[in-house]
Amino acid sequence: MRGLKIAVNRQFVGRVREINKLKEIDQNSDAQAIFIYGRRRVGKTELIEQFFRKKNIIKFEGLQVDPSVRFDFLKDQQRQISESLRRLAIYTNDSKIPRSVDTWSHFFELLRIHIRESDVLYFEEVQWLSSYRSEFFSRLKVFWDDFFKHIPKLRIIICGSSPSFISNEIASNQAFYNRSSSEINLSPFNITEIKQYLGAGFGAREILMATLTVGGICGYLEHFKKSESSIFQTLCKLSAVKDGALKTEFKKIFINSMSSNKHYKNIINYLSKKKFASKIQIADHLRLKTPGGNLTKILQDLDECNFIDAYTPILNENARNIKRYCISDEYLNFYNRFILPELRNINSNMYDDSPMMFIDEQKLQISMGFIFEKWCRKNHKLLAEIMMFNQVKYNAGAFFSKKTDQIDRGFQIDLMYIRKDSRIVICEIKNYHETLDDQQIIKSIKDKRDLFIKQNPKFKHYTYELTLIAPEGVSEKIRTDGVIKHVITFDDIFNHT
Repeated sequence: MRGLKIAVNRQFVGRVREINKLKEIDQNSDAQAIFIYGRRRVGKTELIEQFFRKKNIIKFEGLQVDPSVRFDFLKDQQRQISESLRRLAIYTNDSKIPRSVDTWSHFFELLRIHIRESDVLYFEEVQWLSSYRSEFFSRLKVFWDDFFKHIPKLRIIICGSSPSFISNEIASNQAFYNRSSSEINLSPFNITEIKQYLGAGFGAREILMATLTVGGICGYLEHFKKSESSIFQTLCKLSAVKDGALKTEFKKIFINSMSSNKHYKNIINYLSKKKFASKIQIADHLRLKTPGGNLTKILQDLDECNFIDAYTPILNENARNIKRYCISDEYLNFYNRFILPELRNINSNMYDDSPMMFIDEQKLQISMGFIFEKWCRKNHKLLAEIMMFNQVKYNAGAFFSKKTDQIDRGFQIDLMYIRKDSRIVICEIKNYHETLDDQQIIKSIKDKRDLFIKQNPKFKHYTYELTLIAPEGVSEKIRTDGVIKHVITFDDIFNHT
């Protein structure tokens, strides 16, 4: 059976950790089942096909569910099975392969007799292939136990764009293999990989704009890479016209990654208008009587897809009642803040002749400042490496407090580290477009330190390090006055990584 011919992608970058893990798995002479999942356009297919391109790849891909048609499980299952049979007939060049069979068991029975040692059996968009049900997995498990796991060097790849669905299926089908060694949740590119992917034609400020508006999703970054325009111009062009890629992408994300539950989009839209919200606030917005199990499951799904992030104050990690939720996916934030409010104008072709008028640059810069704070919290390990204490154990996160008996006003620390070596690092994050020379910022960060100590006297004997994260740097006066221990700039971020 002859599989796919995969050409070398000479522009393939990054994914060092994932490639090393796949190499480790592939060195095993036994059959291996590998689960790879992540949100739409993150680069799963390219990773799989580039890594296994020298092998015989037998690929079966799920057909997209039509959201405009009422879902019928049995009809959709037959549609997916029939498409898989069609592909099998092509791979085997066997005209006797039937056009339809009743169950996935019948399909696997036809498939198994053609699978050989070292083949790569690749199931893509498995959430569609399985019609969002467990039957596909339960049937595959039987054939894994009875046949596939006995074929030396066979690799079964189960891949999809619905992390929560696949993760649940993995949890209920542990017999496929050792989950800890065969599961890859593919994350977006980090900022170093974004820089590598975009190439040498973009400066640090544009790379940061791409990072904070569409994130490390290579499917979106590809548009910037191919364009001869600036990041800002391309961002406008892709957003401001009716069939623009960033305008139409929103619906596709939820078709790929989520079920039809209306609350998913509603929560994303609500959080896009806020810095954060509690579970109770989200329940009130959705007009749910109680923030119970159903909402918990929805929030877990959004979290597993890396669409939202749930965090608590750094000193209250187990305090459920003060857990805060915010959007962590940069594209979803950009869509809801800039594209959604303009949909009527976009659909009436208002910006077709002048797409650069679509985005208010000042509003974009304010939004990017807010998103940059989130980016720093997500990348606390990178920042710890730059400050050279990454080998010390620590807790990291935001700190926020309301007015209490100890302090006369509330305050928030953008990012802080409580280190095991009795040091606390307090970070102030300022995404300015010029060198930072505002003495009030020094006063502000010192005040936050003092308020934190007053409210938390058990830390008064710790050593405090004050940090400014300012991409364009700070003035010489700020740098040399002795108050600020660390200043993290673009040069530190890009040269370090």
